[in-house]
Amino acid sequence: AVINEATKKIGYPPLVTGISCYMHSLICVDKNHKPISPLILWADNRAAGIADQFRKSGKSNKIYKTGGAPVHAMLPLCKIIWLRENQRGLFNKTAKFISIKEYLWYKLFRVYQADESIASATGLYNISRRKWDNYLINLCSISAAQLSEIVPTNYLRQPVQDDKLRLLTNTAFCIGASDGCLANLGVNALEPSVAALTIGTSGAVRVASAKPLYDNATMLFNYVLDHDTFICGGPVNNGGNTIQWCLKTFMQIDKPAEADYKKLFAAAESIPAGSNGLIFLPYIHGERFPVWDEKASGIFIGITSAHTSAHFIRAVIEGVCYALKSVIQVLDRNKKILQVNVNGGIISSPLWLKILTDIINIKVCVIPHQDASARGGAILGFQATGLILKYNFPAGKSDTVLPAKKSAIVYKKYFELYSKLYDTNKNNMHSLSELDR
Repeated sequence: AVINEATKKIGYPPLVTGISCYMHSLICVDKNHKPISPLILWADNRAAGIADQFRKSGKSNKIYKTGGAPVHAMLPLCKIIWLRENQRGLFNKTAKFISIKEYLWYKLFRVYQADESIASATGLYNISRRKWDNYLINLCSISAAQLSEIVPTNYLRQPVQDDKLRLLTNTAFCIGASDGCLANLGVNALEPSVAALTIGTSGAVRVASAKPLYDNATMLFNYVLDHDTFICGGPVNNGGNTIQWCLKTFMQIDKPAEADYKKLFAAAESIPAGSNGLIFLPYIHGERFPVWDEKASGIFIGITSAHTSAHFIRAVIEGVCYALKSVIQVLDRNKKILQVNVNGGIISSPLWLKILTDIINIKVCVIPHQDASARGGAILGFQATGLILKYNFPAGKSDTVLPAKKSAIVYKKYFELYSKLYDTNKNNMHSLSELDR
């Protein structure tokens, strides 16, 4: 519907359509090419026990080194094993284990193909050899025939086989990459010293690199953008969803409108940097980077009778920014980060941007495009069809935010305390998780 509407508005079919897609999804398809499972999203944590077994057995490092993806319940690798152990009938009926993009691609072209970027986020792909890995596949008790053919991210195919898209007979489709990799392309963050930071429901910080950046302690991800480029970084589970939780919890607003967000940030603005000694560990949805712990939970520490709801709101915003600083801190060890290009919901709030800039203490460039990943998909499509040279597409006008020295000094001290909260409380978090079952 979207493609047909766009075609009517511009008056002719597009030359190329590029596809951006989220990572770690899984659909089971039978021999008749029919989905026999719901779409299992990245946030599905049922396979947490599988991931934990890999960590305890020592296999997680080999899986990480081979596949480039951190060992976590989000991985299709762990999800497939969970299905084998818990839904054997479904597992046995599955002819293909695919992502949502592969399902869409099959509907368009009647062929199962996966781009290298989405494949590199499955835990089943060898990022050095650029093919499905036998060791990783065998962990799942499946065969390579149950996975799609691998193609590069600039792979083009036409014509479409779907009658609903008859107007696109001459339109090429570029299979594209994952949303995270394409976001770096969309905000022009391909230089080693420039990071891309995105906050939507969750959040992530990523840098481009000619080779994978391995960190066994924190498991930086290493996903493929193209033949020459890896996108490396860390995702956090708690971004815009945590701000929504804050609105619901402290302002009793279930379905916030734009005015409600303005009210929330206005309340936070009345509180000084550091929230007068109140720190929030924002792991209310568990956490991925740097702890990769599905059982992690949130913490407020430093609460006194002087703290008001506005303090808690400010602390929540600061906590989300501390989590993103944790990613930047690790990336900075490998690539000196001099600039962070920011995109996503955060750019609509000057206060949130200011807090982030002061906490990370790095120059921030605000990239105003509504969806950097979709833009990256279009740029990759342009390059694949020869419309542009490799990615030489201007990012457009951007605003710059510089850190305030006084606030940056305050936040540095608070971040040191924040960084200790998980390790100090990990066992208690896990005990509470067991009690809550």
